[in-house]
Amino acid sequence: ERGNAMALQVKNPLAMKFLSLEESLKAPQIIDCDFGKFGYPQQLFLAMQALHRFKESRNALPKPWDKEDANEILRITQKINEEASDSVKQSELNENLIRAVAFTASG
Repeated sequence: ERGNAMALQVKNPLAMKFLSLEESLKAPQIIDCDFGKFGYPQQLFLAMQALHRFKESRNALPKPWDKEDANEILRITQKINEEASDSVKQSELNENLIRAVAFTASG
């Protein structure tokens, strides 16, 4: 004979803590997941910050495949890298990667 039992799943809240956006931008915790491209996530992080600075100063993203704009993004990225925390700072930037980001940022 079967009973008429009822079970109820109770989900307890889980408190999670995160760094503020400002703290995360200053010292991000980036994990390399593709060891064949070591340092790429950090360099992309720096390049994206450079894109934001470029857009703030010019009210536009770099023009597609424009070498002058790409070189400006590279200069901004180098400056950001010099000021970066140890978790992001790169001893050498992949200039081709940074330029590719600039070339394709607006489409």
